Amino acid sequence: MNILFKKLFKKSSAILVLLITVFGLEAQSVQQLYSIAAENYDRSALYDLIEVLESDNTIGGVMLKAKSYWRLQFIAYSEESRKEVNKYGKKALQYLEKAREAGKESLSVMRYEVFIMQKLADGGIFAGTVWGPRIISVSSQLERHIPQDYATRFSRAITLVGAPPLFGGNREAGVDTLSSLIKQYPDSVDLKVQRANGYRKMGNMTAALTDIENVLERQPNNLLALRIKRELEKYLQE
Repeated sequence: MNILFKKLFKKSSAILVLLITVFGLEAQSVQQLYSIAAENYDRSALYDLIEVLESDNTIGGVMLKAKSYWRLQFIAYSEESRKEVNKYGKKALQYLEKAREAGKESLSVMRYEVFIMQKLADGGIFAGTVWGPRIISVSSQLERHIPQDYATRFSRAITLVGAPPLFGGNREAGVDTLSSLIKQYPDSVDLKVQRANGYRKMGNMTAALTDIENVLERQPNNLLALRIKRELEKYLQE
């Protein structure tokens, strides 16, 4: 079934919308559609899924809408579209809150909230002042209840790399945390992209470029890796 979905996506996400709307697909299949759209950075397919799921108020449907907006925020962040980062991030948070109100376990919601808020905070001093304390609050709860959880440790590392010291930033500690996670999850491109970002911020451009080239060998269309590569090339040309 997954192979069929991928083939249909290459032709038109509208075909999949027709399948969902007219014939109906079970929740697992719809989740597969989301996964393929997210993997391919397919804005159109994500928009279509959100539209189709608009009247689905089940916990699963609301969470899927939240995740779709979260992915749209990631695409916007990778393309350096601050307006859309804010727009999609806030929509994702709204649906996560609805999922929590509908009975979704709070820690599961927080795993997504912290990543969304981190991108919202990365929009200048004012944005950092607004979202920084919220990130600290959510992260503290995750570390209190599930300290060894992958999302908890990954989000902690991103905060260490990206936040100013006032809000818990420590680039060297962030890179060390990411390196430790990479030893456990050597196939994770997300960890290597974030470590490259940490190296870049520390001024270690050679190490950053090594990580990014490794990622792009495996995922040539990884949008965030491509953004960081552009920044590295711009720095090296100066």
